[in-house]
Amino acid sequence: MTEFRAISHFQFPAPDWNTLRAAPPQEAADALAGILGSLDTIEKQSFALRGMACLLLEERELWKEFIDAEVGLPYSSLDRFLKQTLPNSWGYCRDALRAVKELREMPFADLLEMPRCNIETLKKVSTNVRKEPKVIEAAKTQTESQFAQTLTRDYAQAIESRATLKLTFAAGEMAEVEKALDAVGKLCSVDDRAGQLLALCIDYNLEHS
Repeated sequence: MTEFRAISHFQFPAPDWNTLRAAPPQEAADALAGILGSLDTIEKQSFALRGMACLLLEERELWKEFIDAEVGLPYSSLDRFLKQTLPNSWGYCRDALRAVKELREMPFADLLEMPRCNIETLKKVSTNVRKEPKVIEAAKTQTESQFAQTLTRDYAQAIESRATLKLTFAAGEMAEVEKALDAVGKLCSVDDRAGQLLALCIDYNLEHS
């Protein structure tokens, strides 16, 4: 066993920006469009890839193969492993894991072609509807709102539109927020930030209604 250092050795090669600055217009335009297209594909695929990687780590308990540097022993759980080794994306990874587990009956090749928003929407859809070829194609090609409309209109799936809440805190303030949400999560057995915040708000509203 060894201390975990990197979950992947994938690395996108840095373009030669000076060459692109001096290249003829059409050549430079094609190269830059290609770079952006490649990054767009990688961004779409990353959610499903992370989910499958985490699923295999969980199923085979492979996180035990790495040493937790803080205690000098193998990691005690997948959650601990993710939090310690992927501090910038562990929440994203856990969301991806839940999605891939929920949709495990779907071919992984199909999930790779879907953006995260539509994968998350598919989790709310009945199993029979998920299998429809037209639904799978819509999940790959439509925007989040278009996909929700398709499911509601054509397949009688009541998909509620999603809204995003973005909050920014100083580091010390964020620590206090996370401490409170972690406490809520332990009481409610909820391990994602959105769920913890929702549970806190529901409890507050019930107490003050």
